[in-house]
Amino acid sequence: MWTSLLRPSELGQGDHRSMADPNRRAVTNRESLALLFIVIAAIGIRLICFSGYNASDDGAYAELAMNVTRNAPYLVLPRGVARLISLNACHYPARINNQFYEYLAFGSGRWPKVLCNSSSCDCVCSDPSVQVYRRSPACTFLDIGTTNKILRIYLGSAADENKRVLVGCRDSNGIAQRQLDGSVLVNGIFVSLTGTFVDLKLPGTTTALEISAITDIQKDITIGPVHFYEVDITTGVHRLLLTMEPGETVACYTSYYLNQLPAGCCSVADATDDTIVQLTAMVKLDLIPVVVDSDYLLIQSREAIRAEVQAGRLAGLDSPGAKLQAAERHREAVRYLNGFTAHMEGTDRPAVNFAPFGSARPSYQKIGTMQ
Repeated sequence: MWTSLLRPSELGQGDHRSMADPNRRAVTNRESLALLFIVIAAIGIRLICFSGYNASDDGAYAELAMNVTRNAPYLVLPRGVARLISLNACHYPARINNQFYEYLAFGSGRWPKVLCNSSSCDCVCSDPSVQVYRRSPACTFLDIGTTNKILRIYLGSAADENKRVLVGCRDSNGIAQRQLDGSVLVNGIFVSLTGTFVDLKLPGTTTALEISAITDIQKDITIGPVHFYEVDITTGVHRLLLTMEPGETVACYTSYYLNQLPAGCCSVADATDDTIVQLTAMVKLDLIPVVVDSDYLLIQSREAIRAEVQAGRLAGLDSPGAKLQAAERHREAVRYLNGFTAHMEGTDRPAVNFAPFGSARPSYQKIGTMQ
């Protein structure tokens, strides 16, 4: 395994202009390097920006521990995590389903169920075990309260003065907020970062805007992290909703709903719906682009990069022979990656468990009348 620390300037990273600049470009201004970035993403180069991960040697997956409660059984994965591979709840595996699973004919429908406490209701109100369902992407790790709440944004560095944040939100009446940024109509409200913190306000007003939902968040590239807090208007109590990293510009995270989550694991006595339940999961990591000079770049296989770049160059030529050579270079890159995976993970010890009726005893699986 080779580890290379590459500066954005060495990769031809374009200038990231402020969101206040109307002439900003969203992509690099060196088109000759566009193919290289595509290749980097395609063959699985990983940027390591997290601490605390029990990650694989090739940076493709990691093990995470996350805390949830039955009152809020929603799981939002952090930046750099693409999806759940598998999940354990209270030391037992939980089945992971995509969103289409809840819309299958003759299925159980969408969770959570509501209005099913009546004795005359025929629908099923719970599954026999923990089920995990994919949800739409989220822009915060926790939802903001629906009443009597404002949004307060804290700077992580004084050097980020006058950087801007765009917050898409709905006011206390559920109306989506829009404003003119110069002559451009934008969905959301721009906030300039000043002082220690700044409250979300409508343009031309001095009072913080009471909001009921946050729909999207964007920000400039910053020196320090930016923290978003929910603040209760009456009590002043703060609750952290989101922390965006310096190189992060758009808040978008994979989310899941956990059905039939227990109030607590067996080791927790007198557990309530607010008791924290710790989950462990194997997750698939995602690519995080290099933005600042201090970002770390883990290159898994230089040979694969070289072969795939050659394939891209040959594919752009008009010669029939060049197309064949491009296909061969691509296959060569894949062979390098397969060899690297076999080197790091091995080939003769796969994780296989054949259990058509589950790995637990039938009484634990609630099969038939054995419950």
